[in-house]
Amino acid sequence: MTDQLLEIDSLTVAAGTKDNETTIIEDISFSLKTGEVLGVVGESGSGKTVTCRALIRLFPTRDMRIASGSIRLAGEELTTLDEREFASVRGSKIGMIFQNPASHLDPVMSIGAQLAESLEHHQTPRGKEARNEARNLLRQVGIPDPDYRFKDYPHQFSGGMRQRVMIALALACNPTVLIADEPTTALDVTVQAQILRLLLDLRDTRGLSIILVTHDLGIVAQTCDSIVVMYAGRVCERGPKRTVISSPSHPYTAKLIACQPANVVASVLPNISGQPPYQSEMPKGCRFHPRCDFAFDRCRTEIPVLAAISERHVAACHLAKRSNP
Repeated sequence: MTDQLLEIDSLTVAAGTKDNETTIIEDISFSLKTGEVLGVVGESGSGKTVTCRALIRLFPTRDMRIASGSIRLAGEELTTLDEREFASVRGSKIGMIFQNPASHLDPVMSIGAQLAESLEHHQTPRGKEARNEARNLLRQVGIPDPDYRFKDYPHQFSGGMRQRVMIALALACNPTVLIADEPTTALDVTVQAQILRLLLDLRDTRGLSIILVTHDLGIVAQTCDSIVVMYAGRVCERGPKRTVISSPSHPYTAKLIACQPANVVASVLPNISGQPPYQSEMPKGCRFHPRCDFAFDRCRTEIPVLAAISERHVAACHLAKRSNP
């Protein structure tokens, strides 16, 4: 019997027709325990958001699909469910907080009406009961004077308050897994801290398991229990937060950590030279080798596989020191 709530195994997502197919993410594997906060990190375009959207089958384009792999929630295989069956999973078992709340809130419906509608669709309350529960959700996510703000529209809320409303909408379905896709983007530092604190409080009070998508390792260090590092559509390192941050085994992870302002003594902030590859122009071998300071011939021809570095810590690098079998 596994103690994992959510298990993703060899997940691959492709786009286009079978005659002209492009792989977007490839062979992604990780798991999530009950009550765990898992950070998924990497540069823009690394496949973080697509991976999470695959978990709820909400892809950005219609030609994108799960090509292979397994997604199991509490032992139930989700990839074999048809769309009607999966509708009972999306929202009610796996919820998602989207990156830009302004584009996911209906501008012509009051916040209260949107929350009540979601409750009526996924839960049992109706009418007055649903509206009262909506006010309670606004109160839980820290919206001041929820009885008054219930009637307001999205444009009447600040960016931080809109993000709190998005969290309330996700909670309305009472999910066991909550995906937060860069929930602090474009928020000032003080509001960022408030949103992250709210997510951790909800984890503690509701027993949520959270997947936190971010490009900021500082946020991961503050909030997460474990880390998945992605590059060019693949996982390059995975493990407990403290282990990965203190002893990175992949050059890409090490460079991400070195670029954090808190780790910089010099006046010039370090960066990672070059650019991530396009999906249609992936290099052979290790996808990071064109930007890696330690690349050698094997890196240019052979794709490294995830292998154990220590307990629960794996990395995909030919130079990483493996644990004894």
